Parts: sequence; structure tokens; C-alpha cells
Amino acid sequence: SDFRQSQRRRGREVSVYSELEAVAEWAADRVADGRSCCVDVLDVATHGQRVGSVAIVYFGIICDVDILAEPLRFMGPLRFDLASFWGLLKSRPMAPCRIRTKGPDGTERIVTNIKEEGGCDWLGLSINLCQHWSDSTRASPRSQLDDGAAELHLLKCGPNRRQLLKAFGLIATGAHMALPNAEEFVETLSFTEIEISFPEGGAGAASGSGPVASTTLRPGIFNIDGEIFRHDGRVDISVLPRKLRLFVDPDEECGSSALPETLPSFYNDLASPGLGSLGSYASNFQVYPWRWWNVAIFCFCIGANQMVWISFAPIASTTEKAYSVDSAFVNALSLIFMAVYLVFTFPASRVIDRAGCRPALLIGAGLTAVGALVRVGATELMKSADADTKQMLTWGLLLGQALAAAGQPFLMNMPPKLANVWFPIHQRAAADTICSMAAPVGAAVGFVLPSAITGGSASQMPMLMIVEAAVCVFGFLLCLPFFKSAPPTPPSAAAAASHGAMLSSAEVRPSILKESLEALRDRDFLAVQLAFSFGLGTFNTLGTMIDQFVHPFGFSEDDASAFGAITVAFGLVGAAFWAAVLGYTHNHRRTLLGCFVCSTVAALGMAVVIPMRSTIGVYIMVGILGFGMTPVMPLAFETSVELMHPAVGEATLSGLCVGGGQIVGIAMTLAFQSLCQHGHARIVLWLISIGVALGFVAISFVRDRSIGLRRRTTESLTRRSSREQRSSSPTLGVLCAEHCRA
Repeated sequence: SDFRQSQRRRGREVSVYSELEAVAEWAADRVADGRSCCVDVLDVATHGQRVGSVAIVYFGIICDVDILAEPLRFMGPLRFDLASFWGLLKSRPMAPCRIRTKGPDGTERIVTNIKEEGGCDWLGLSINLCQHWSDSTRASPRSQLDDGAAELHLLKCGPNRRQLLKAFGLIATGAHMALPNAEEFVETLSFTEIEISFPEGGAGAASGSGPVASTTLRPGIFNIDGEIFRHDGRVDISVLPRKLRLFVDPDEECGSSALPETLPSFYNDLASPGLGSLGSYASNFQVYPWRWWNVAIFCFCIGANQMVWISFAPIASTTEKAYSVDSAFVNALSLIFMAVYLVFTFPASRVIDRAGCRPALLIGAGLTAVGALVRVGATELMKSADADTKQMLTWGLLLGQALAAAGQPFLMNMPPKLANVWFPIHQRAAADTICSMAAPVGAAVGFVLPSAITGGSASQMPMLMIVEAAVCVFGFLLCLPFFKSAPPTPPSAAAAASHGAMLSSAEVRPSILKESLEALRDRDFLAVQLAFSFGLGTFNTLGTMIDQFVHPFGFSEDDASAFGAITVAFGLVGAAFWAAVLGYTHNHRRTLLGCFVCSTVAALGMAVVIPMRSTIGVYIMVGILGFGMTPVMPLAFETSVELMHPAVGEATLSGLCVGGGQIVGIAMTLAFQSLCQHGHARIVLWLISIGVALGFVAISFVRDRSIGLRRRTTESLTRRSSREQRSSSPTLGVLCAEHCRA
């Protein structure tokens, strides 16, 4: 973490769990390059034995965190955060301790937490050679790996728990060192030798200057580089300067802009920067709080669009009475969204990738608002129209749906792009998931709102149209002053590359058609697209015709609305759960397989319980279906980007995935409509389960090794090209060897 300089690259610390393969390739590149340097080592002695430490030694609360977190391994890295938070809430002081230090200048000092000797309560001790406590916690920003000294951090209990939690919340970035009252929480001492003793009797015990008798000391445990050890009441630690050689070139990792004010003489001789130094570098990448406001606006707009799409499906019988149409026309009001999407998906992807997020959102939200207003106009005119005119105005209703449908791809294709442009890598999956989940939330509103407003009465249809139009217009007006296309500076290298591609000319970047063909020629992406298509197509068909599926078995419109709402509600829970699974396993394929297993079981269960007229059983099955199927959209988007980035744009990939789902949805809707009209609703339920199962079969063909391969190859080539452009000077390893021989 010190060498990779996450804050410099990303604007903040990034867990290696989010880029494990990149870390492995980074390390392999350094070994193959052959450049090396020497760093300090800690010599730790206790119980008459010696242990070498390359990074950190812990006592007290920080050591206890490892023990408390051990039973929570299933939670991944999150277990350390929870254990730390619990330890801070308890704020239990550590045992009486006395420390004798020897500074780099030879001065000696004694510090203690024994109150009778003028000390204050400590929560724990941290002895650092490097800057990080963990892969993403930069708690010791002044540490250097090669300066011949280590840093002792005395973690104090602080004035109160609130201020203590606030201070520790800043540790991840090292900002706690800049607090005006930082000395109330942490005291830092630099040393070359240190003696730590734990008197059994507190004050007065083992206070002499000579060796401490073991009978007066309290044994305990401490942590060396993440492993728990026992001590006999005394621990002696000394710094062994530049004792360990690493395959790393500090000039490449830290760069000239990371030079500290003073350098050890060894590196002054080599004219090379210090390792892991704090420096006063200017971060290349930065994240902005406004990104969450952008996400909120986008979620509102796409939710409004999906509300318009599904609003007629749960009240099919009421819609037929209100507009004097048949079930085929009611299905067409939803089906047109799938058909129009296929026409506009490529233009929408081009606008998103070339013009950016703001123009695309304004187009999508604007078309949704116009379409909703056209529906209001057609419905109001029907009140005083004769039969023939009313029949013509129903096509105005379909026109309003078509206009809103034209705005759908400008919204549906945007989540990967919005996440890439505004969010750092470690937050991108979460942002993509939130944006993608806004669509089913809007559909849930579209399931519940029509039944709540109409109550089964055809006379309330105009009020439903007005309410939905007001929501859509408000969303569009919200975009005009508040939604921004891109931040002033990119949050990551990938976002910078995406911004550069957006500004490049058409001659430099391949056309949408060429990008699409390249993606479709990739067998792994094709497997993801097929799985997504069967999943989304089946899911959309179920949402479009849910009233017609359950009505033959005695369920009402209110039941159909409740089924749809439960599906979405459990889908949100599933999205959070499967996102956590992906964050822990980092295996896209297995996570998607888990989603499809849940969905297949639920679809088979629905085919059994719906004909049995078991309302509770249907509630359970549609809940499980939503839990497994709803997260497929963001997971498939992320997987497709990992497979094809940077060769194919994010919007193009999401457009291909959703486009396939719309084609399957259209085919299924037309086929199932015919089957339902001929009284074969039971067969339709089994066909739905087959459609979901086909998605499971397709995703099983994705190869794990292909996920992220293109991105890693591009990054590797970029790094190698950067190394080739550097001046042809002797490697640091050669200079280190010459210095050691001298």
C-alpha cells in the first residue's frame, strides 16, 4: 500500500481486495523488472526469542481487533471495521505500561499510562515502519520505509467517545494528524530502540533503570504483522536499517513530486526519492460529494420512466374498461417499451459515450415527461369524445407510451457510465447497483400507485395519468439546474481515460457498430449477454403480464400489484446481499450463478404454488425471484465492463445487454399472450421457469480468467511503455549493490 500510493492515484486509499489481480500483476512486473531497494526491519525480542517484523507491531485495542474479528471472517474486510467500532465504543484502557525509547538523535525518553507517574489512559500502541495499518488505512503518514527509524503511536482515550470516533474516522487517510487537538488522541514518537514493559503492580513496580525482573511483569499478547504472539511482560524492539531488499523502484512508484523535504543520506547519494514518504504531492484524482446528488437525480428520473412503463400492467382489467380496449392493446402499452428500446439503444449509447451523462439524461427525462403529458391529453379528450374519436385517441395513449419508451435507453444505458465518470473504483460497483436498482423501484411504484389511485374504478384513470405526469415533469425540471455531466477532475485513471475517449474524434474511437461487433465476437461477453437477456426478458414479461398470469387462478388486481411490489422490495435486499457477496469473493461468475440458482428455484416454485391458489406461497416465491433476479442487472453490467473494457464503451455494453433482454421480452410477451388467451396459463408458468433456467446455463459458460483480462493487459502495456520512456539510467538494484559493496 505504501508503494502503490493509492491516495495519489485514486484520491483516497483503496483496498487491495478491490484490485487483487492488479496487485498481483503489479508485483510480478516489479520482480521481472529487476529493480530493487532496501527497507528497514524491526527486531522484536521477548521470551528470549527474536522475531523480525517488516511493517507493524500492535498492543492494546488494535491487537484485540484481530481477535474480535476472527469469528466474523464471513464478512470479509468489513469485520475489522465492526470490531474497531465496538472497541472504540467500549474504550477500555490497556494495562499499565511503561515505555523507554531512544530517538534517532540518541536522546532517551520514558512515557507511561500509569496515572501515579503522570500518565493518562491509552487504548493501545502502534509501532510503524510503514504508513499503513491495513491496506486502506494510512494511519502513520509520516513514516518512511528507509529512514532508519520507526514511529510509536500512543493511542489515547480522548475527551469523549464522540470526539474519539470522529478522530478515528479520519485515520483511513491520515487526516487525523492535522486535527487541531490531535495530541488528545494520539502522540507520536520516533525511535530507533524501544523497551516496553507491563508492570504487574502498576506504579512503583519495575521502575528501576536496570533489567526488569520477570516476577514483577504481567504477560500478555501482542500483534506482529497481523499475527498474534505472547510476551512475558517485556518487549524490546530495535530498528535494523535497510535490512530487507525489495523488488521495487521508489523512483517509479513515488515519483519526483513525492520527494520529502529531507532525504536519508543513502538516497541523497543515489538521487532517488524516499520510500512511502508523506511528501506534498498534488493528487491527480479527486472525488466530489456532488456525485451522490447526481445519483439521486438519475434514480428519480429512471424510476419515473419505469413507473410510466408498467403502470397499465397491474390494472389490466380497469384499463380495458376505461379505454374500451382488449388485453392485447393493454399488453402493447408495455410491450412498446421493449420494441422502441431496440430502435433507440444505439443512438442513446452514442450520445452517452460521446456527449456525456447530462445531455443523455436531459433527453431521456424530457421524452419521459413529454410522453406522460401526451397520455394526460389523450385521456382528458376521451371524456367528451364519441366512440369513433375515443378509438382514435387510444392511439394517442400509445404515442405517449412510445415517447416515454424512446427516452428509456438514454436512462437504462447510463449507470455504468455515470459510475465510471463520477466514482472511484472502490465505489463504482455500489454506484452502479444503486442506479440500476432505481429502475425496479420505479416499477414497484408503477405496480402499487395505479391500484391505490384507481381502486378498480375506470373513472379514476385521468387522475392516475395526471399524478404520473407531474412526477415525470418534476424529474425533468430537477435535471436542468442540478445535474452535472462530469466532475472538474476525474476520480480515477479509468475515468480520465473515459473522458479522453469522449473528447476524441470519431476517427480515433471506433464506431458504435464496430464496438458492438467486437463485443459480440467475444464468447464470454456473449454468454453474459444471453444470460442477461433470458433473465431480463423473462422478468419483464412477468411484470408486463402479471395480472393475466394470476387472474385465471382467482387472484385480483390488488394481488397482482402486491406480487409486483414484493418482487421489487426483496430485489433491493438481494441487490445489497449479492453486492456484498461480490465484494467478498470478487468472483463475478459465481455471484451471477448464485443469483440464477435462486431465481430458477423461485420460478419453479411459482409454477407450483400459483395454480394451488396459495397466496402466502406466491408471496414467498415472488420474493425469492426478486431477491435473485433483480441484482442480475448491475452484476451483468459490471461483468460485461470487466470483460470488454477498455475496447468497448460502457453504454454500448449495457445497451447490448438490455437490447437482448428486450428482444427476448417481446418474443415471450407475444407468445405468452397467445397461450393465455387460449387458456394455457399453467404452461406459461412453466415456460417462465425454463427461461430463467436458460440464463443459468448461459452464465456457466463464462470463464473466470477472462474477467478483467483486457483491462489488466492494457494497464500492463501502459506501465511498460512508461518504463521504456524513462531515461536509460542504471537500475536502483545495481546502485544499491554498489553502495553495499562500498
